[in-house]
Amino acid sequence: MLAKYEEGFAMSHESQLQAKRPVSAALAGPYGHPFHPILVTVPIGAWVTSLVFDIASHVVRRPGFLTQSSQWLIAVGVIGALLAAMVGFLDLFAIPDGTPAFRTALMHMTLNLLVTAAYVVNFLWRRGDYAGGGSVGIGSLRAHEAIPADLAERVRGHWAIENREHHVRDVTFGEDASRVRSGSAPRAMASLRNLAIGTLRLAGWNNIAEGLRHHGRTMTRPLSALGLT
Repeated sequence: MLAKYEEGFAMSHESQLQAKRPVSAALAGPYGHPFHPILVTVPIGAWVTSLVFDIASHVVRRPGFLTQSSQWLIAVGVIGALLAAMVGFLDLFAIPDGTPAFRTALMHMTLNLLVTAAYVVNFLWRRGDYAGGGSVGIGSLRAHEAIPADLAERVRGHWAIENREHHVRDVTFGEDASRVRSGSAPRAMASLRNLAIGTLRLAGWNNIAEGLRHHGRTMTRPLSALGLT
């Protein structure tokens, strides 16, 4: 009985020693772990500071320097997280498979890589939406920053598409009342309507109904408008 106990203690002690021996002391650090906790402070510090800068960007009058600094702090944090993950892999390989410590370390690595991937997406999103240095928020135009003229321009732009395209196709061409509904025929008819609208717009017709009546009186006029004669 005592021999079995000593054997089990020896195996447990050997597993602990294996976990303490690094795969590469030059890369992982002496005693198997020091480099990893040193490197993880880089993404933690960079990402926390970027959050502070994001919040501060809503306070100052000119937030451009804060949003751009926050963006590059996120990049520094991603680089630091990847370096920490590379060293962490060496620590993970030193832990015996199937042990609770190995499962905990594997879960720790997975969660950290997911967070790093989220910050990569955050960095790419900021590169597209905040290159001009506005305060960080949701959407490309925030109501508290837009003047009435900006909002009016957005509304006019929306209704310009509605009036110049969809309204004409429905009222002038009777698209909603069309009985053509099977196969690819509706798409083909919509393309022909768009072609007619675009051709008349390029010819200078603001009133599409009037332009259709004008070109419908003589069969050569549509061909001339299309540049076929």
